[in-house]
Amino acid sequence: ISLRSIWKFFTGNWFWFLISVILCLGLGFLYCKVSPKVYSSSATIYIDENASRSVKSDVTTMTNMRMMRQTSVVDNEATILRSKTLMEKVVRNLNLNVVYKAQAKLRKVEVYAPAVPANVVVDSLMRGFSMEMKLAENKASGVIKYSISGVEHEQKFSTDYDAPVYSEVGIFRIVKNERFVENYAKAIKKNNEFFVSVTSPDRYARALSANLSVAPTSKTTSIISVGMKSAVPQKSADIVNELIYVYNEDAKEGERAVARATMEFVDERLAIVGSDLEEVDQNVENYRKKANTVNSQSEANIYVQAAARLEQEAVELETQIRILKDVKASIESVAGQVELVPNLGIEDASLNVNITNYNLSLIHISEPTRRYAI
Repeated sequence: ISLRSIWKFFTGNWFWFLISVILCLGLGFLYCKVSPKVYSSSATIYIDENASRSVKSDVTTMTNMRMMRQTSVVDNEATILRSKTLMEKVVRNLNLNVVYKAQAKLRKVEVYAPAVPANVVVDSLMRGFSMEMKLAENKASGVIKYSISGVEHEQKFSTDYDAPVYSEVGIFRIVKNERFVENYAKAIKKNNEFFVSVTSPDRYARALSANLSVAPTSKTTSIISVGMKSAVPQKSADIVNELIYVYNEDAKEGERAVARATMEFVDERLAIVGSDLEEVDQNVENYRKKANTVNSQSEANIYVQAAARLEQEAVELETQIRILKDVKASIESVAGQVELVPNLGIEDASLNVNITNYNLSLIHISEPTRRYAI
């Protein structure tokens, strides 16, 4: 084999090589047009280990014995962020289980809900379904497609906006979109025909979790990176931001539940202690009457001293009860809101620690330490 024979081979078959190049470039261009683009949005969260809801006794000694770190805190919070419960709340808050698509040149492209002039609001869902929807000025019409026991069914509908549609798949309404953003709708070129698919929130939450990434940025930091992949960039950013919001609200609600349980326990204990003190005082008085020692000067002095001491303790307990009732009233007056719990004059050490940790958690959560996806 010589270079000359190789050159003759290529020059003698140049036509086939040219066809191959054109065919491959054409297939590549077609693949790029047909395949949807995938966008990724991410944000970082700082986890305060001292104010974390994770178990604070899980401490691991480092190999050099010079520092100790709660190694499980960041991993625990990352697991909570990946939980199906939080993702299902995100789906329900953003109504993500209703997916819209529009016909482009070569394929159907997903359209984010704010880019659709009218949205489907599901009031009661019996089974998942798909729908071809056409929007007019005053009403909407289309065809509902669903499957029962493997048999495909279709149902046509025509309805006014905000009017309920009753079908075998459930009850839904088509309402004008108050969040309509025309800039988001550039890709669909003002098309009023949409393909809608509706699934249950828990099922769609599992599908979204497959595209969610939650991991610490490194083994030595308390920063977690949260990322989401989607064919719509604004959708992935909204999912990440809403997940962080739901995560924070879940943590706050947990702290409030702990505070309420602590206050109820303290109220019960104070009531028991007050009852015990009254019983002891009554027993002492009955004993002195039976022993006929009330006329003795020494017994009188002892009684006066004991009475003064008990009265002082009763006043202190009454003061503590009033303070705790005021704190409880303060918590109940801001139910559903994020407020600091007052801690002034409470002598119970464990309760002071709980209130202090709760206030610190609110302070850390309210600090602008989280960066949201844009």
